[in-house]
Amino acid sequence: MLDARGAPRLLLRLRRVHRLRFGEVSVDDIAEEGLPMRDIDAWRPLHIAVWDEKLAPHGLEVSDD
Repeated sequence: MLDARGAPRLLLRLRRVHRLRFGEVSVDDIAEEGLPMRDIDAWRPLHIAVWDEKLAPHGLEVSDD
């Protein structure tokens, strides 16, 4: 991870990858996120908006698949 100036500040090591379709994300999958993101009905629209914005320049959008 980088700080505001783009300098490295943190190194992460992934120990596990859990792959699933967006439509398969459950309350158990988001349990580690902070409040209010533990509510799947709050989590879904927020993440759809964020990812749609990132995907739009590539002509893509979030789907349940």
